[in-house]
Amino acid sequence: MANRRTNDEWLSDLGADDAAVQDEATSDMQRSIRNHISAQFIKRGLRTSCVDDIVQEASLRIFSRISTFRGESRFLTWATAVAVRTGLELIRRGFWETKTTVDLMADERIDLVAQWQSTSLGPPVSAQQKEVLNALEDAINNSLTVRQRCVLIMELQGQAVDLIARELGTNRGAVYKLTHDARKKLRRVLERAGFDGDSIQSLFAD
Repeated sequence: MANRRTNDEWLSDLGADDAAVQDEATSDMQRSIRNHISAQFIKRGLRTSCVDDIVQEASLRIFSRISTFRGESRFLTWATAVAVRTGLELIRRGFWETKTTVDLMADERIDLVAQWQSTSLGPPVSAQQKEVLNALEDAINNSLTVRQRCVLIMELQGQAVDLIARELGTNRGAVYKLTHDARKKLRRVLERAGFDGDSIQSLFAD
């Protein structure tokens, strides 16, 4: 679908009120950007997780600047150019050398069942709750970008938004966007696994 959208369709889908339409367009855009820039930045010695960081940061910039797109080129050409400039800027700033929190957490995995059992004041986790927690844990560990996973892990650890922003070298708005994107992605993964929001909420209700 990504290569078949016109410029107007890109703008419409990325700004759609329908979350599913916007999510699909965002995923298509990010996939196309990643495909076009991966080789260029991996040749510069960056890891795949660093390319994911570039795509995520570029997405934030694209959404904030999308009103400046005048249609003088294909939308994906413009978006990819934004991503390349973003990546080069992050390299010049020494982004990955200075953002040690992300580097240290890049391979960190979360155990939601153990965390639930160690912090819950209620009864032990049930079999159904454990099934949901295991599915969510797998999605967090395997379906998110490094920065999305870092934000969620730090939130689960009780860290404040301002501290998370400082640790990641960004701002509150970017943290909220990372969290929002991560939660949408997790929701899609859980829905594909057969879970829905109402059933999950009922399992964890007081």
